[in-house]
Amino acid sequence: THVLARKLGDFDLDPIAECEYRGHHLRDDAAGSEPLARFLAQGPAYLRFAVEQAPYFRLMFGFDAPDKTQYESLARSDNEAFRVLVDAVAAAQSSGQLVKGDPERVALVAWLMVHGIAHAYIDGALARRGIDSNNLETEIAEGSRLFLHGFLNAKH
Repeated sequence: THVLARKLGDFDLDPIAECEYRGHHLRDDAAGSEPLARFLAQGPAYLRFAVEQAPYFRLMFGFDAPDKTQYESLARSDNEAFRVLVDAVAAAQSSGQLVKGDPERVALVAWLMVHGIAHAYIDGALARRGIDSNNLETEIAEGSRLFLHGFLNAKH
């Protein structure tokens, strides 16, 4: 038995999965139908979920998170939530707003960026760098800009 499952005892993980899924699912409707805007809305919505639902976020993604393959509802909600992001990437690629490529790979890199910011915030690392909750949206926007435009100088 996973250590977290032991801590929770017979706690029903289905509501946790539902909360996690609903938090992510809101991202799908966050910016209307314009593909790039819908993709870009994913990050701030994910970050809001992480900040507002930190215990659930830690349960779903922390170091002690249960193996999602052991809990069907967790695995399903995780896959459905990530699919929302992959679909947003694919739509932005189809519209010509994002470069072609494997949408799952692009989604994974985008998720890792925002996920890292979320963990850094809820673990206090951003506060130690002078970034508070009032600046989180700005941090996501800057991270998205760097992600979209790259870190290299245009000359390279």
